[in-house]
Amino acid sequence: MAKKKSIMPQNCCVPGCTKKVYEEDGIKISYHKFPENRDLFMKWIVAIRRDEGKDFKVTEHTRVCSRHFKSSDYLPSLTGRKKSLKSMAVPSLFPWKQGSPIKRKSPRKRTLILKKTATKSQETTIAPARVDNCSTCDLVTFQESRASSPSTLADSASTTVEEPAEDLEALICELKLENERLVGEIRKITISNNNFQSEVEELKRRNDSLQSRVFCIEKFLPSEKDIAFYTGFPNKNVLESVFAFLDPGKKGENINYWHSDSPCDVPSPPCQRDEEDIPKQVWPSRANVDLCMPADFKDKYPSTRVVIDCTEVRCQMPKSLCLNSELFSSYKNHTTLKGLIGISPGGAITFISQLYTGHISDREIVTRSGFLNLPFNRGDSVMADKGFTIQDLLPLGVSLNIPPFLGNKGQMSAAEVVETQSIASVRIHVERAINKIKNFHIWDSVVPFTLFGVVNQMWVVCAMLCNFQNSIISA
Repeated sequence: MAKKKSIMPQNCCVPGCTKKVYEEDGIKISYHKFPENRDLFMKWIVAIRRDEGKDFKVTEHTRVCSRHFKSSDYLPSLTGRKKSLKSMAVPSLFPWKQGSPIKRKSPRKRTLILKKTATKSQETTIAPARVDNCSTCDLVTFQESRASSPSTLADSASTTVEEPAEDLEALICELKLENERLVGEIRKITISNNNFQSEVEELKRRNDSLQSRVFCIEKFLPSEKDIAFYTGFPNKNVLESVFAFLDPGKKGENINYWHSDSPCDVPSPPCQRDEEDIPKQVWPSRANVDLCMPADFKDKYPSTRVVIDCTEVRCQMPKSLCLNSELFSSYKNHTTLKGLIGISPGGAITFISQLYTGHISDREIVTRSGFLNLPFNRGDSVMADKGFTIQDLLPLGVSLNIPPFLGNKGQMSAAEVVETQSIASVRIHVERAINKIKNFHIWDSVVPFTLFGVVNQMWVVCAMLCNFQNSIISA
């Protein structure tokens, strides 16, 4: 016969439960480990009335037997062999809960033996006996009551207070656990809040740093020097007057944007109608020219309407050889953009052409720029350098003042030298006006291809801003 497998006996850790059997009254006894869940673990500790300490420590071998669980604490089993506890089951059947309270006996009635008598002698003779009798009676009654009360009072107190005390202990334990959980959550929230506050402070610091680097008009308005440097206007009043005149709108709704559709290397005027109107809008009348004409011009060249000259700004060198040849200027020995500038005898810029390729000649730029379409008066004269051979192009009745050519002659005559010097002394003002335009730092470096779409606007704006500055010719 096969030997039966021996089973190691298990102990139940509940106080007062010392049985080590696996079957009782035909019912199989099972032993259960303490749960791993901390909250449920504490409920078991409270239920069995054993606190962990020096004398008791819950280990993996500590068990609570099935005698302390209700049938409703178990999961239903199909086989009926192994019983499993529900996830939130707590032991609730204990010896201290099952005892029935003993009813307290009714206390014996006490009777007073003291009686008043009519005479003092009876009181004096009977009094000692009465006192002794009373004290004896009361003592017997008190001793009987005292002898019968301890067990009944203790039992009734234990049964009536036991369950509420246990419930309170369980409630206190739950509240402590809940309090610990809430304290932990508060600690986490506090840490998270501190982190958020640190992030907010860091974002504020970054925002302040970025705000300090934002370029806006409020940064330089207090200083006229800064206004002149960043805008080209001499002071705040002029800046605000021009801004109000242009009226861009509160949010720029009045600004019209444009895109160049020209396929050539240098874009055509972005907004043809507006840009073609600029020379006519700034072109002064004959009367205004005479009114502002300096004494040098009045004495030597009183008919002068405009002094013209060409200038060039360097641009990025293209990879295309064909395009490079169009932009290359032998005068600058670099790829350039070329424009025509005209000033009145008083020093104001009165004509601004668009920029063309650097290879273009002075004669061609006069023809293509629209200069010949300006409203000249009969008797006007145009002063230019000797490279401007445009006498045949000027309108009827308009003359050209240029320095005399050397030609095939070995040297100039004295009269030609004097005339050359005389024209140069007044024509130098147009070169000064051109230098004022180029003083804007946007022209300090080579113009990249990325700015070709707006280079004409840049050129016109810089030239027009010069008219808001101090005149190049003193009155």
